[in-house]
This record gives sequence, C-alpha cells and structure tokens, in this order.
Amino acid sequence: RYDMALVLDPSRTRIRLAAWTGIPRVVGPVRRPGPIRHAELIDVSAGKHDLFPSLEGVLRAVGVEPSIAPRIPIQEAHRKWAKNASGPARVGLFIGASDLAKRWPRWHELTPGEDWIAMCGPGEESLLDNLQMPKLPRPPNLLALAAVLERLDVLVTADTGPAHLAAAVGTPCEVLYGPTAPERYH
Repeated sequence: RYDMALVLDPSRTRIRLAAWTGIPRVVGPVRRPGPIRHAELIDVSAGKHDLFPSLEGVLRAVGVEPSIAPRIPIQEAHRKWAKNASGPARVGLFIGASDLAKRWPRWHELTPGEDWIAMCGPGEESLLDNLQMPKLPRPPNLLALAAVLERLDVLVTADTGPAHLAAAVGTPCEVLYGPTAPERYH
C-alpha cells in the first residue's frame, strides 16, 4: 500500500526487502554499485561519511533539497553547569572511547597549556590519572557535555561520540584516528 520507501541504511539487504514487498519506488544508499531491481540507488562508497551523504542523497532523489547539518540546542541550565565545571578552558581533551581500539594510548605525552581541560566517558575516570591538567567533573547528561564542548575553541579527541557532539554545537575538532578506517569514519 505504500507509494515509496526511503531506506536510510546503506544495506543492500534492506533495499532489496523494500523492493521485494512490491513498493513501486524504493530509494536508498549503497556502498557497492550494482543494480537492484525497482530501486533507485545513491552511491555512498568509500570516502564518504556513513550518515549524511546517504540521507542527503536520498532526500535529493525524492526532490527535497536537504539542510541537515546537525545542531543541538543547548539550554541555559546546561550552559551554566558547563561554565562552572569547565572554567576558563578553551581546549578540550577527550581521551576515552567505548571502542578500546580507538583509544590513543599516548595522551599522557601531550604538553597542555593552562587553558586545557581533560575529560572522559563514564567509567573511564582512571584514564585521567596521569594527565597534568584540570579534569572535567562527570556531566549530569549529554546536553551538559555538549554545553562544555560548545564553550571550547577546539576539541582534541579520538574517533568517538564527543567529536560528533562537538561538531553538532559548532566546535572544531582535531580527531586522531587509530586502527579504524579514516576514509569511512572521517
């Protein structure tokens, strides 16, 4: 009964499933070129970020000009917490990562300035022990962390969630990639 299916995951299987159900128009992203019967495919092969080119391509294919830059609205209560917690910090150093392979083991070799602040994720507090710089107290929630990131001039981090949060509040990032594929995740 549907006129169109928009598949936002670059999975050929999901696109095929939608096409096999008899939906007359299926639009979706793929990483490997090649036809799928009754589907309009958007190429998101290596070198493009997984989410936004996929979504933008799908929206353009159906006649919508996208403006999907992520933005997180920060409430004043979160900004107040961030100001009190981070003080005069202008450079953030986020050293945790839920994927152990993405943790950079040499953070302790950095020579931070007086305006740096170190931070990590829940349960990673021991990673901060050897750093000679102020440490951010554990934020009460992600919006409070986003408010801290918004105050910074730059965030230095591994390829992890706070890099995306910083981008969503307009803070530039220096992201250090480890064994993950930068052409896929940058």
